[in-house]
Amino acid sequence: MIELGVFARVFPPGPAPQVAGRIRAAGFSAAQLNLSAVERPTLDRTLTDQDASAIGTAFHEAGVRIWGLSGTFN
Repeated sequence: MIELGVFARVFPPGPAPQVAGRIRAAGFSAAQLNLSAVERPTLDRTLTDQDASAIGTAFHEAGVRIWGLSGTFN
């Protein structure tokens, strides 16, 4: 079985459940997440374990596996 994935930033930013739902509705079951897609800074120094868990739960409930996390470093 082939699993199709997409960069989460391809979709308009919004709350994690909304973004995950859009990704799934577009036919994708995996995503590389950039935190900016869920309205957080890409390199979010304030992200707590609880925040990360809530994002992960939203994607899991939508049927989208997060296979990677994007970051930026210059």
